[in-house]
Amino acid sequence: MDFIQAKLGLYDDLLQRARSDLSFELITHRFTKAAKRVIKNVIPKRSSRWTKKNERKNGADMEEPSMSTLKNK
Repeated sequence: MDFIQAKLGLYDDLLQRARSDLSFELITHRFTKAAKRVIKNVIPKRSSRWTKKNERKNGADMEEPSMSTLKNK
């Protein structure tokens, strides 16, 4: 219980500006986390056509070709 009271006391001692900065940091962190999740769901790491073709040929652990490899073909 003393820990919680000490934590509340520290929060009360913060300046108003520090509180707003802390809130901004938390909001930014949560927004970034949510944005990453949305991007991962919308844009898959590899295209399904490329993945299916190379899984049959080379196995599922094959990496996507680099730009230099694609230019040489």
